Amino acid sequence: MVPGLLEYVDYPDVGSLAMPSPLLVVHGQQDNLFPPNGVKAAVDSLRQSYQVIGNPERFDTLFFNGPHKFLLQAQRKMVDWFDRWV
Repeated sequence: MVPGLLEYVDYPDVGSLAMPSPLLVVHGQQDNLFPPNGVKAAVDSLRQSYQVIGNPERFDTLFFNGPHKFLLQAQRKMVDWFDRWV
């Protein structure tokens, strides 16, 4: 935790620090911690960033209808993602 960090950066800024490494974002549409509209804006920004650097295939998302949880569907997506990139 970096005090005051959110005054200068947001989710897409931190996520873009991973570039050009692969990044998978998983989000439950009923998540009370991260509002869907904010997540959509962040994901759109990250997707565009990966496109700009010429590596759109290294960014992917999984949105599901549920709360802040790591469901079996998300676990399978993650394992497939790791098999591809790690």
